[in-house]
Amino acid sequence: MIRRHRHFLVETLLALAGLVILNWAWFPEDPGMTELNPTPYWAVILLMAARYGTGPGLVAAALTAGTYLGIRAVAGAPLLPGHFITGLLFHGVALVLGEIQMGYARRIEDLEIRFQRLREKHEALEAHYAVTSQAKAALEERIVAQPDTVQTLYEAASRLITLDLDRVYPAALELTARFLGATRSSVYLREENGILRLHRSHGWPEEEPAPPVLDPRREPVAAMALERRAVVSLRDLPEDTVLPPPPRRCLLCAPLFQDRDRLAGLLCVDEIPFVKLNPTALRLLEILADWVSRTLHQAQAYQGVRERMIEDETTGAYTQRYFQQRLAEEFERADRYGLILSLLLVKVEGYGGLASSARRDLLARLGSAFRTVLRNVDLLARYRTEDTFAVLLPMTTAEGVRIVRDRLRRVMASMEANHGVRLCMGTATYSPRMRRPEELQERAEKDLERHRP
Repeated sequence: MIRRHRHFLVETLLALAGLVILNWAWFPEDPGMTELNPTPYWAVILLMAARYGTGPGLVAAALTAGTYLGIRAVAGAPLLPGHFITGLLFHGVALVLGEIQMGYARRIEDLEIRFQRLREKHEALEAHYAVTSQAKAALEERIVAQPDTVQTLYEAASRLITLDLDRVYPAALELTARFLGATRSSVYLREENGILRLHRSHGWPEEEPAPPVLDPRREPVAAMALERRAVVSLRDLPEDTVLPPPPRRCLLCAPLFQDRDRLAGLLCVDEIPFVKLNPTALRLLEILADWVSRTLHQAQAYQGVRERMIEDETTGAYTQRYFQQRLAEEFERADRYGLILSLLLVKVEGYGGLASSARRDLLARLGSAFRTVLRNVDLLARYRTEDTFAVLLPMTTAEGVRIVRDRLRRVMASMEANHGVRLCMGTATYSPRMRRPEELQERAEKDLERHRP
């Protein structure tokens, strides 16, 4: 700021010196160049006020007025009231123009601050996404050790990877029941008035539903979880704590956050076998709650934006970019845990020769066939060209992908008016010898070329 002030003073003095020299050299008979209308001395005030604002503009006006009147006094020219009025006008114009400049400067500064906040928010979202991925991997490593089938674990965990809030809470309760052994659990969401109201429950019978409102004053575990903002179990309470009568007793409680500071609600384990109420369950609930919280944050930040990135509503196919991302994730998961993964490529031969209306009808029929044959965990995407699709099939063996291929061909053949096109398909299944996702793609592409006419 000091350097900026020095700049405006130097510029003002240089400009005034130039005007004085111009005055003596070209208009010696008119000190102050008053006969020129407007006088060139206005240029100094306009430039300084417009560039530097009110304060520098007023200082420039004072120096200009002094020079303007002083040069007349030195030359012995009469000082009329109009000359003093001009000096006052210098200050008035400098004040108005300077305030306008300062208003624009403040607006620009506010916009820069908003831009910086948006950039920080964007960076925070990216960091949260990275941490969510890490938390997901940690939770998968935990639940794989539980006595359940790999495919069931995969499908259950996949339900929590979503931006749909209606799917997050049921998936969290299902995971709590399956891998913590909770027989009763519930999710309470915090309303604007601070009340914790029941949103979802699991394991509670219809004749004895979960309480519609959770009162922390009567639930010491919930109260301590809210106070500590951390996962708390019944064992963390002081010995003299008065517990509520069964069956309403929160044994484990985890706070859920939409962001670092804003509480979304509580995930409560209301009933669990005593032998499973151990530090391992507490740690698993902590990971699960952290995962749910980060998913909530993502859903709130991207509310209104569809996570699936569907390219067209007719077939329900994902974009090529999203497919590559999911392929890399599924390949890494298969490589890490020794899971099964298959890829099916479907090319519609004869698609390019159809009219636009026939193409739309064909895509509608093809989309119906895909929805009939594929599971919820399967992923359908466009692949390289408009007439080619890729189907990612987790937990599907080579024999299983051939069954999917044959079913898809039969479903399409059974439809009327398939426009005379032919489906050519290539398959590939993950092998531990593969090191890159591209190897799975290359193998499927080679198999597709072998089956093309």
